[in-house]
Amino acid sequence: MTRRDPDPAPTHQSCHDEWVARDAAVVWHGFTQMSTYADNAPIIVERAEGRELIDVDGRRYLDAISSLWVTTLGHHVPELDAAARAQLERVSHSTLLGNGNVAPILLAEALSFADEQFYARTADAVAEMASARDRLVELVRCSCSVGEAEDDFDEWVLWLDLWARAPRDPDVARDRQALDQRWRVTIAEIVREGQAAGEFARVDPAVFALRLAALIDGLAILVVLKDPEVDRERMFDLCMDTCSGELGFSWTPEERDHLVRPRRHAASG
Repeated sequence: MTRRDPDPAPTHQSCHDEWVARDAAVVWHGFTQMSTYADNAPIIVERAEGRELIDVDGRRYLDAISSLWVTTLGHHVPELDAAARAQLERVSHSTLLGNGNVAPILLAEALSFADEQFYARTADAVAEMASARDRLVELVRCSCSVGEAEDDFDEWVLWLDLWARAPRDPDVARDRQALDQRWRVTIAEIVREGQAAGEFARVDPAVFALRLAALIDGLAILVVLKDPEVDRERMFDLCMDTCSGELGFSWTPEERDHLVRPRRHAASG
């Protein structure tokens, strides 16, 4: 973690050592050498805001570990805190073994709705395009959301939540597999159409679809996390380099700029 300057008026002044002593006396820390724990100046966290943890003396630290659970969302996000409080007023937990719960039902419905909305928008965008090449380019553009006015990643974050839950929830895992398979089939069908029309090189459509879908998913994670090297336009460029390189069609800087820039200018004007 990276330490930042302390808050001007911390909640507790110079009480770090006291908390460390109390901690070492009663708490056993996993994967930690407890015989030297107190000597290693451990951070004692009191609260958090956004990407930062704040210790008992008001010092701020960039939460590079992200506490394992908040990688995509951050700490103390007002909307999430309000949603958590509202859920706690209803029920904190109930089993899904043989029974149901409103919260996971609503989440599954939201994921399904987001997926259907994406496919509907994509279908409308490519419906009037005559060539498979243009359909594939537009599909990639929609996937990367280039040319949009704002960085609205609500649907992308829903996907990250779906992936995070899938290893622990068989129903979510089943839905994730079905949605991903639908996406790959869509890509593969466009590739087959392009090959039949002589637009694309001879590659295995299913293998190409798997590779492109994995590239889109992986880069989308970096975009949501605001990686300094990967924004939506960089994601689009990398995906189009893969498509044009493997399928053997031309892709010019002028075509790229036509798709990426005009929408942003029109939205801001």
